Amino acid sequence: MINNPQGRTIFQGGYCIGKATNNVAEYTALLRGLQESCKLGIDRLDIYSDSQLMVRQITGQYRVRDISLQKLHDQAHQLLERFDRWQITHIPREKNEQANSLVNQALDAHKDITVVPPDPATATTHSGPAETSGKVVKPVKIVIIGGGSYAWSPTLLRDLVMQKELAGGGEVWLVDIDPKPLKDIDAYAKALLKRTKSKFTVHTTVDRDAALGGADFVIITISTGGFKAMRHDLEIPEKHGIYQPVGDTVGPGGISRTLRNVPVFVDLAKSFVKHCPDAWILNITNPMTVLTNTLALQGCRRVIGLCHELSALWTRLTDHFKCDWHDISMRVAGLNHFAFILDATYQGQSIMSQFDTWASEPDNQVQGGKIDLTHQESLSLEWHKFKYDFYRKTGRMLYPGDRHITEFFSNVITKQSGYGAAFGIKLTTIAHRQEWFDKARKDTLKWTAKPETIPLKISREAISAIVACLCSSRTVVDVVNLPNVGQIDNLPRGTVVETMATIGNGMVEPHAVGALPDDLAMMLSHHAHRFNLTLQAALKGDRKLALEAMLTDPLVGDCQTAGKLLDQLLSANRKLLPQFF
Repeated sequence: MINNPQGRTIFQGGYCIGKATNNVAEYTALLRGLQESCKLGIDRLDIYSDSQLMVRQITGQYRVRDISLQKLHDQAHQLLERFDRWQITHIPREKNEQANSLVNQALDAHKDITVVPPDPATATTHSGPAETSGKVVKPVKIVIIGGGSYAWSPTLLRDLVMQKELAGGGEVWLVDIDPKPLKDIDAYAKALLKRTKSKFTVHTTVDRDAALGGADFVIITISTGGFKAMRHDLEIPEKHGIYQPVGDTVGPGGISRTLRNVPVFVDLAKSFVKHCPDAWILNITNPMTVLTNTLALQGCRRVIGLCHELSALWTRLTDHFKCDWHDISMRVAGLNHFAFILDATYQGQSIMSQFDTWASEPDNQVQGGKIDLTHQESLSLEWHKFKYDFYRKTGRMLYPGDRHITEFFSNVITKQSGYGAAFGIKLTTIAHRQEWFDKARKDTLKWTAKPETIPLKISREAISAIVACLCSSRTVVDVVNLPNVGQIDNLPRGTVVETMATIGNGMVEPHAVGALPDDLAMMLSHHAHRFNLTLQAALKGDRKLALEAMLTDPLVGDCQTAGKLLDQLLSANRKLLPQFF
């Protein structure tokens, strides 16, 4: 609760954060209070808490030894820096009865509550995926690593210039090791800015460090080795009878991609820590879990992994109920590309039974409905045969695309299933990827020549909204990938996990889901441990650890094959793997 100097209560809130320790709950309450104080424009703050440990850690009397509290402690101090003056005081529990009453009300109601809401123009209750508007802030500096991407940069630029909180403009720096696509993206950007009358300026460079100084945000969208390396990821395993629909997260392709990307991300992290230590680092490069973890381990304090896989089912739910995104509240948990919807609600009521209806539809039956899909159809948001089959069997609702999910299982992309054909899955080849690249480049050149054809509609990609929220008072709830500090109680601490989060006011607050049911924890934990093992192999250049990762991967069914497969992948990508040679 927040009182003004006259003693009038101007805000009261109680929050359900799932299963968490008392110390995590105390820190979370502090963060929520600081966030609401920022929204209310408070510049001087006296804080009272009945947690002696937290008070003494905030004042520096105690060290923060618990890893699950260190990030929360850092977030609290980042927020405290916004106030002209603050102090924090320990009080006995019996003098904190009103705050304890709010907690009990939230627990009894099984939802977040706002008893006395703040100014409706600047705040939101946190009862579900909500979004609020925020004031326009000072110009920002955004750096896109991999800025020559035809697939990503046109969309990112369009989304950023259309966010009203970013109407103050600023600088966008496009960084790429290849100057040729940079010229095309630069021309597109100038056409876009002219059409939208944006106050942003765009700059291009191949000198990464020259661009990073003073950056507020860094977005990473790269592919180390490009199609040439990806071809090895797919075609070498195929020679051993291993087929991968995507090959960028798990499987031999995911391991290979990890080993060659980690050194690049270590180098990136060093530059970020040196030139823009306070910047928010938004990673959209796969394998998401391992590469986001790499940045965090190398000292990047504000790193978030972002993926759009939840949007498919979220879109279908909003279409079905004819509502907006923020009207559907989700609880999700897992690892990137292998995560579950634990609950979904609309107007306060669970809508999980809707998945029973969809699972019974003819087009969602295995070897039923339409099977002979084109490759583009197999990528469509409408095709979820495997996840609905899994839901019918287990009652557990996965949400990433089937092409990703099936790679986490040993018994799906098999000869018996027609290597995925029974589920409507096509194997993505390099030829397919080249077609997508060519189309994206063609579209970019068309938009540059005819700016009036640029579709001026913000995409469902979360990046621009998150940038807008982090530098304004606006808030949004979306899915994020962050190091596990207790969001998922029974997955390894430090592993990057995927949950919902509330983003805004310079804060990213992941939603804790507590301990997962045993069956979900079992399915997820061995992948989490293997991701961590692969990361250590990549950091150390340790072939033994890499072989252990390959031996335990679900797609590598023959232990005798694992060593040959690893050696062939290492040899094929030798120039990109200095740590191994």
